[in-house]
Amino acid sequence: MTRPLLALAAALVAGAAGAEPVPMSQGGAVAPPAPTLKGKSGKARYEIRGCLAVKGEERSRPFEIQPGQRTLPQRARVDPAPGGARVRHPLTHACCLTGSVKAKRIDGIWEVRETLSGTPCRCQCASTLETFLTLPPGKHRVRVVVLRGAEREVAGEWPVEVP
Repeated sequence: MTRPLLALAAALVAGAAGAEPVPMSQGGAVAPPAPTLKGKSGKARYEIRGCLAVKGEERSRPFEIQPGQRTLPQRARVDPAPGGARVRHPLTHACCLTGSVKAKRIDGIWEVRETLSGTPCRCQCASTLETFLTLPPGKHRVRVVVLRGAEREVAGEWPVEVP
């Protein structure tokens, strides 16, 4: 693997391996600022970076996590954005899976559901799911839930105030 690819993989793994969240302009690749969100409340638009964005075990290799790193914490983060909230969630998971995101209001809480599906490969890798959730101005609660087959894991719940 070439050095630039190793650097990119290391940056993605660092983000998914529980390092303190860094501004989106740091950490290897430059991400655009949060868009101004418009439309129906609860509409979720998402981007996936890392292993979940590629198909097949061979293409997952640059994002593979070494065995000693598999138990590192995974921290989701929710920040206000114009017209809504941005949820950034680095996570570790089995290679060869695919990801999708949906949002739904449940008992007054906006729940962002990150679904990992497919047949896992024999390795662990890193991805980052970034979701832009359209919300009206005001105070809200956002919960991030990861669904892996029948398993449901709450990654966290945060207050967010939308300007």
